[in-house]
Amino acid sequence: MINESAYFWLKNKLQAEGFTGTVSSFLSAEEALEMMVLENETKLPELILLDLDMPGMDGWEFLEELEPYKPQVKASCKIFILTSSLSLDDTDKASTNDLISGFKHKPLDATDVQEILSHL
Repeated sequence: MINESAYFWLKNKLQAEGFTGTVSSFLSAEEALEMMVLENETKLPELILLDLDMPGMDGWEFLEELEPYKPQVKASCKIFILTSSLSLDDTDKASTNDLISGFKHKPLDATDVQEILSHL
């Protein structure tokens, strides 16, 4: 989960770097899944910045829930892992999951944001 000040910084940085899409934040992975696949399956977000450490459902569980929608997600959405974890297991696991477009350590800087946006 991203704290409020980090969310506003990231939203402003994305917009400053030219991202024109809507930026939304969710308090839980369950809430994000509900919006994405239950309410709005035909219009997935262009970009997901996924924190691995969230209360309730973590980032890995979120990705597992997206598996049935894999073709739609891969066709229209880029998912970047954002984490403060230094675990090599997380890095290895991310590199083998083809839903993940990239892996970034927090805190993000302007170069990280530019690199993420270059994949859109």
